[in-house]
Amino acid sequence: MTDNTRCGHGRGRQGEGSHTTYDLGEYDRPTVGVVEAVAAATDRDPGSLPQLGHVVDPDAIDDLLASGPDVEIDFEYADTTVTVRGDATVVVDVHC
Repeated sequence: MTDNTRCGHGRGRQGEGSHTTYDLGEYDRPTVGVVEAVAAATDRDPGSLPQLGHVVDPDAIDDLLASGPDVEIDFEYADTTVTVRGDATVVVDVHC
């Protein structure tokens, strides 16, 4: 994990936002890793986040990412901008 934090969600600091990169390789489904990454980046419990399926189609995301390393998908989720890449990484930018 790479953390280039400029502010922390819920940590009382204000600023430009935080940018954190996570490896999704340990997850059977990348979208499970997305929820875990957003939870970690925002200092929240994964169960307290909105259902990912209310924002994107998790099955479609998983299928697209399985198609190769050149895929990149961006979406807004739980006060963050999420970029998921076919190389099994996710970047979470927290909105401050």
